[in-house]
Amino acid sequence: MTASMCERMRSAIPLFMMDAYNKSENVLIVAEDFDRKEIDYKRLRHFIRPYNRIKVVVTYRRLHDWLPSFYNQIMDHYILKYLAGDEHFPR
Repeated sequence: MTASMCERMRSAIPLFMMDAYNKSENVLIVAEDFDRKEIDYKRLRHFIRPYNRIKVVVTYRRLHDWLPSFYNQIMDHYILKYLAGDEHFPR
């Protein structure tokens, strides 16, 4: 994401979340990278603190389910970048 995209999201997401919260609507946030050590969990808790009805659901995806998806992402990148000549495969 670019810095401008992040900046727009920084103001839009709290408004969206508050609107959904006030309407008692469900919001599903899917993130596959919450296990990264770079995630600032204190900051994340700060942003979700106003919403006391939040439920966190964690699932485990088995390797034999995850691996084909990962392969497909690599192939999509290959088709879009490498075959187009925009990037060269690392040697």
